[in-house]
Amino acid sequence: MNGLHVFNETISYPGRQKVSEILVELEREQTSRKDWVVNSSKLKMEVIDDQMLLRVPNPKSKETLLLPLSNRVHSQIAQWMRLRTSDGFYKYCTDGFFMPKEKATNVERRANWQFFCDTFNGFAKQMDVPRMIRMLYNRNQNLYCRAFLSDGFQIIDTCDFFYTIVDKLQKMGAEVWHARLSDDRFFGYAVHPKTSAVIDLAKAENPNGHSFKSFARDGKDEIHPAMIFGNSETGEGGCFLRQALLWTYCVNYAVTAKVMNRTHIGRKRGEEQLLKPETIREENKVFFMKVGDIVESTFDTSTFQAYIKKLEGAHQEEVTDPEAAAEALRICYDISEETKASVRNLFLKSYPQTRYGLIGAVTQVGHSAELSADEGFNLEELGAKLIDTDLQTIITRSAKEKKLREETKELKLELAGV
Repeated sequence: MNGLHVFNETISYPGRQKVSEILVELEREQTSRKDWVVNSSKLKMEVIDDQMLLRVPNPKSKETLLLPLSNRVHSQIAQWMRLRTSDGFYKYCTDGFFMPKEKATNVERRANWQFFCDTFNGFAKQMDVPRMIRMLYNRNQNLYCRAFLSDGFQIIDTCDFFYTIVDKLQKMGAEVWHARLSDDRFFGYAVHPKTSAVIDLAKAENPNGHSFKSFARDGKDEIHPAMIFGNSETGEGGCFLRQALLWTYCVNYAVTAKVMNRTHIGRKRGEEQLLKPETIREENKVFFMKVGDIVESTFDTSTFQAYIKKLEGAHQEEVTDPEAAAEALRICYDISEETKASVRNLFLKSYPQTRYGLIGAVTQVGHSAELSADEGFNLEELGAKLIDTDLQTIITRSAKEKKLREETKELKLELAGV
């Protein structure tokens, strides 16, 4: 594995695996996948035993594969068919939603599934367009359908993307400290260890009765410039680079400015193709050169210092009503009740009662092992939004949003005649 010398795996961090372990999985996936472009009219969904399976013909031979579908593929097929997975019709077809559990036999469910398969097969035949079928061998060496994508999907290989960034980080003296990997997305976390700033919490105004001795090292927070980069190989989001901040003491990240955000849209391909890894790399050569250039600008010191000043200002803003603050975050940024409660409780227990402390609580909950990689990253983004926005603005906005939701709900009930 090239570039392992830029990894620093000595910093323990809940909710993240070791970078080297994730890299092993990325390399396994790189050599274990198949990408076929097949005309939709040649695809067929079938009910076999207790599964809905997709029959995919090999574009270059008479071979056909019968594949189980990932949850992502189920949602992508529904989207392609213009169905919302939250609608009753879709649920009725796929999991017997309207049948009482005690009455929904396997025979009845299979009848629903067969109806959905027939609907898909008719739709796919009528559409008659190329689709890219992404397949992957799991760790048990069983092949499954991982993604159902447009023939214009640009395949940006996560492993190649990772090594492009690692090579550039090595020249800059930065290190990859952490990583996350879900079924759909990869996240890497890089830090510049030689650049830092200190925020002296003990000397801040409005300390609200806290000495902060236990909150940070003798009441001082050391912060480093960081970068978070990620990619999805299943069409769940694009390929991105973001500037970030790292709190050394609690190892919290806040995702700040967008540096690069690239959707996976490339050239259209003709049907009946087997996409070779070397072809994909050739297509992405120019893109990876641009990525290397962008990484150099990510650890910009002037941007870093501007955020340090914002954080110092955030510590001057007291939070007098933690419950109202947490509820405002739930409404404005669509976090769950469980996450809201975790943020509120951690804020009250361990952090100074300022907007700065609220940022710390939000980003610390973000690396909880109980959250998925995507949920954790969303909270790291929320931490940065709290750096840029004063709390009163968020509370005012949440009140307007709550009122609008209540009015919308009343209107729906009125239209429904309830």
